[in-house]
Amino acid sequence: MKQGFNYQAMGFFVYSLSTKASFPDSYWGLGVTTHQLYPESDVYDRCFDTAFRQLTAKDAVTERYHSDYCRALEERKRPDDAIVQGLAAIALNPDYAEAHKCLARAYLQKGDTKSAETHAEKVLHLLAAS
Repeated sequence: MKQGFNYQAMGFFVYSLSTKASFPDSYWGLGVTTHQLYPESDVYDRCFDTAFRQLTAKDAVTERYHSDYCRALEERKRPDDAIVQGLAAIALNPDYAEAHKCLARAYLQKGDTKSAETHAEKVLHLLAAS
């Protein structure tokens, strides 16, 4: 079911880009869906990069974008790149739990258990407060 939804979503994002090539959310969505459907592909990097360029030009990059990219990079075993994106997310919103969760996993991949624990504790604190 999830895979079928991702194929439908990918079709929507491709169609959207065919009508308006400067729509960063469509590049972003295409990056997320290609990451999930084709884990061996690097298409997601190009999609995220294009979205970032367009969003930066509009000064519209949010913590969600950085956090999503952090997750994709962390799942691809690229912890150093993931940490850069996770830190960018919490620089925009220090209480963004998803970014802290991604940072905890990325630091754990690097073997930095102290930093991983710090971010995991922040996630627990944020979830308990909500």
